[in-house]
Amino acid sequence: MDIKGKVAVITGGASGLGRANAEMIIAKGGCAAIVDPKKDLAKTAAKRLGAGKTEHVDYTDQAAV
Repeated sequence: MDIKGKVAVITGGASGLGRANAEMIIAKGGCAAIVDPKKDLAKTAAKRLGAGKTEHVDYTDQAAV
């Protein structure tokens, strides 16, 4: 799959499988928007990975999404 230049929105992208996906997408030339309820962890992950955007969203809360 060619993801160069594509943008992926990754829920739970600050850690675990979400972060692993963000790393892979960025390594293949894509851009990752990290969405995570853990605000500080999301900001740290985005900075270290060079992700394009990070948002603090509690995706377990329907009203917040």
